[in-house]
Amino acid sequence: MKKLLFSLAVFSAITFAACSSDDDNNTGGSACRTCEIAGEDSYRVCRGTNGNAFVDDTDTGVEYGEYLDSFCG
Repeated sequence: MKKLLFSLAVFSAITFAACSSDDDNNTGGSACRTCEIAGEDSYRVCRGTNGNAFVDDTDTGVEYGEYLDSFCG
């Protein structure tokens, strides 16, 4: 009985870890682009499933294309 419970616990832990999402930022794995600012570090901008630009997993509230035109030259 102990082996069965242990096996069930291990199986549950593995399933939970395998199903966790690396994509919690709503970007849906869509297009990303690296933007550069002179004298600063570059950063990555991704298009979210809602069409907005996401920077550091945060929705900017600005449409992706408009963000690129305005801030990524």
